Amino acid sequence: MSWQVYVDNLMADGSCQDSAIVGCMDAKYVWASVPGGTFVNITVDEIDVIVGKDREAFFCGGLILGQKKFSVIRDSLHSDGDWTMDIRTKSQGGDIMDLSSISGIFSD
Repeated sequence: MSWQVYVDNLMADGSCQDSAIVGCMDAKYVWASVPGGTFVNITVDEIDVIVGKDREAFFCGGLILGQKKFSVIRDSLHSDGDWTMDIRTKSQGGDIMDLSSISGIFSD
């Protein structure tokens, strides 16, 4: 199964600015992404921060994804039924992005 098809589908209507699918358990790397986008550069350390238990640190200091700094607006990533995090780039008038996490087990 190609995850790139899913990313391409998310981007198709133009309402999404960037997208990536990353592993958050054993295979911690970017599985599929928008070529040239910010999320193509997400690192293992950045994944660990997002899925980690310390939910307060990035509210104070921000969050780095793909070498770009974001402010965390809302964190419901570990909330059943929601699994999202709203973030905003640190630049004035920066983009607002929504992170979504849906856990599942898939066979190739």
